[in-house]
Amino acid sequence: MTPETLVAVRAVATIVSTLGTLPIGTLIVLAVMGPWFAAIVLVLVQGRRFDAVVQMYKDNVALVEEAQAQNHRFEKLAKDQHGTIVYNTEIMTEVRDKADNNLFCPWNRRGINPRDIES
Repeated sequence: MTPETLVAVRAVATIVSTLGTLPIGTLIVLAVMGPWFAAIVLVLVQGRRFDAVVQMYKDNVALVEEAQAQNHRFEKLAKDQHGTIVYNTEIMTEVRDKADNNLFCPWNRRGINPRDIES
């Protein structure tokens, strides 16, 4: 061994004898068990996030189903309204035809000017 290596080993031995084996044992345990502890914590955190994502997708499915139901109701309303509009158009066409062909009305009999009726 080189003299620098011997000095480094002697320095580490001095530190170990000064501090004792507890801090070094703690560091070794942390080096071995730390990644396992971090992995367990990450699994728990990711599990909660996954549950939140699953709930979000369930809520989205419910929202889409509700929107489809509302769309179906709107289509039904539009069809009903279409029938009503067609019926009203037919009735108003009949009213216009009757007004145009009303021979009992003095205005239609005389034609143009309401003053002709008075005379």
